Amino acid sequence: MRRSAAAQILGRLGKADRTMAQTVCDSLIAVAAEEVDDGVIDTLAESAHEAGLTVGAACNLLLRTPPLRRMGAYHLAMVVSSAADDEPIRKVLRIAADDPDPEVRRWVELGLETAEG
Repeated sequence: MRRSAAAQILGRLGKADRTMAQTVCDSLIAVAAEEVDDGVIDTLAESAHEAGLTVGAACNLLLRTPPLRRMGAYHLAMVVSSAADDEPIRKVLRIAADDPDPEVRRWVELGLETAEG
């Protein structure tokens, strides 16, 4: 509960002060790398997204630990659209659709359904 609340506060800080966004995202990623609680991982992902996680950083997260892959998939699912410019994001999501983690696959499916549906 406390870890989730701290993550939410950090996410709001990154959103409110864009000069802090990178530092906030880096902190959330560092914490998420070792997190095991699914609820906290979800909150960390939402908070990093809110703080301004970049598409490039989210793509890189898909190559790391399961919690970080979840964080990356969540962000990409939230930003992808059907626009031609988003084809690279859709391509990354299609590749991530084979991830062994069902939570990663859930976010990938949501993103692709939204963008391609």
